[in-house]
Amino acid sequence: MAGIDSYVRVVLLYCVMLAGTLAKAVHDFLPEGNATFSSTVLRRALSSPALVRAVVVSPIVFFSVYNITRSQPDDVVAILLSFQNGFFWQAVLQARRQSE
Repeated sequence: MAGIDSYVRVVLLYCVMLAGTLAKAVHDFLPEGNATFSSTVLRRALSSPALVRAVVVSPIVFFSVYNITRSQPDDVVAILLSFQNGFFWQAVLQARRQSE
């Protein structure tokens, strides 16, 4: 993302974080011992209250992501950190609560 305006980078990182949040919701709805992805799993994940909660608190989680990635010169690392923080949004939010 070298040469890309900073606001485009922020939007991209936010979208990647939301993708991580969706991946976590899908992961939570995969049956035990069966890692087969289906449209039913996606439908259940998209309509789950946990995903709604994650989207509602996503600006708070993104504040942590932004603080971590704003000085990160490697864009690939910044993208991976954004996805990871989206996937583990509960832990990020809990750490944020403990620091306040």
